[in-house]
Amino acid sequence: MRIVGADCAEADAEKAAAAAEDYIRAYCGLCDLSGFPERIVLSMAAALLTRTGANGGGTPTNVKSVKVGDTEVDFGAAEADAALAILEGYNRILNRYRRVRWF
Repeated sequence: MRIVGADCAEADAEKAAAAAEDYIRAYCGLCDLSGFPERIVLSMAAALLTRTGANGGGTPTNVKSVKVGDTEVDFGAAEADAALAILEGYNRILNRYRRVRWF
């Protein structure tokens, strides 16, 4: 998979696409994404790659702690929170594909 504008490894692109697909399945209540617009999945994956710093040269959105003595930087859960915020930004688009679940 090649996402234009994101210089990243193939594994990073696949991981971002898988995260986007998982979020879509969970949010929309879908088991199968066949017939789902692929452009939305790719747009979400590209946003994850470019905004969370997973594209190799980018900077992550949030830093949890920095230690100056031995130069230690910890991204912790802050990067996961940033990724979730990016995916939640697509909720308006995904609302038209949601299914009602009956429990």
